[in-house]
Amino acid sequence: MQWSYSYRISPPSNPRVHMPSFGNLTMRFMDAVMFWNHAESTLRQIVQHILGQSLMSLAVAAEMGNMHLQRAARTAAHEPEMEHVAEHLNHFCDGFDRLREYRNFYVHGIYATTVHEGLTAFQMLTIDGKNQVRMFNPIVTALDLTAYVGAVQRLIGYGVAILKEIGADGTGLDNMIKAYNSKLDKPEWPPQLKKVPQYLQARTPAADADDDA
Repeated sequence: MQWSYSYRISPPSNPRVHMPSFGNLTMRFMDAVMFWNHAESTLRQIVQHILGQSLMSLAVAAEMGNMHLQRAARTAAHEPEMEHVAEHLNHFCDGFDRLREYRNFYVHGIYATTVHEGLTAFQMLTIDGKNQVRMFNPIVTALDLTAYVGAVQRLIGYGVAILKEIGADGTGLDNMIKAYNSKLDKPEWPPQLKKVPQYLQARTPAADADDDA
C-alpha cells in the first residue's frame, strides 16, 4: 500500500520561506501549553486539599496522573461532606476531560506548518487503528488555539472558585481569584473534539458506528 501527504512541509527555520504571522501562532501554542499546565496544577490542588493539606497529601497528589486525579475528584463528590460542591467537582472534571482531548491532539498531532488563508497554521497528522486505519489531517490556526486557551482559562478560574468553596485560603489563592475573576458558576465547555478521518481502508459497519459514537 502506498500513500502520501498532499501538502508541502515548510520549515520555519529556512530564511527563504516566508511564514506570515508565524510568531503569533507559536505564541498562541505556548499559551496553550502553559495554561494547560496551570489547569493540571489546579486539579491537583483540589485533590490535595480534599486529602488534607499536608506534605503527605502533596506527595500523593504529585504522583497521580490526570485520569487518577479526575477519578479521585469524582469519588470525593459522592461523599456527604462534599455534597455542597459535588455538582461543581463533576462539572470541572467534565471540562478538564474535554479540554484534555484538545490538548493531546494539539500537542501530539502537530506535524508541519503551512499557510492557510494567508496566515501560518499548523498541519496536524495523527493515525489510529480503531476498527480500521484512519488518518486525521486537519489545519489548526492561531484562532483555534486562542479559543482553546480561553476555555482553559475558564476551567482554571472555575477550579480556583471550587478550591475557595472547599476551604482553601491564602494570598496566592486570592490573587488567582482576582486574576481569573473566579466565580462558582458552571462554565460552558467547548463541544467534543471532532476529528474527520481520511480512511486508508474500505469502510466497515464497526467504523461507521465508532464515528457516530
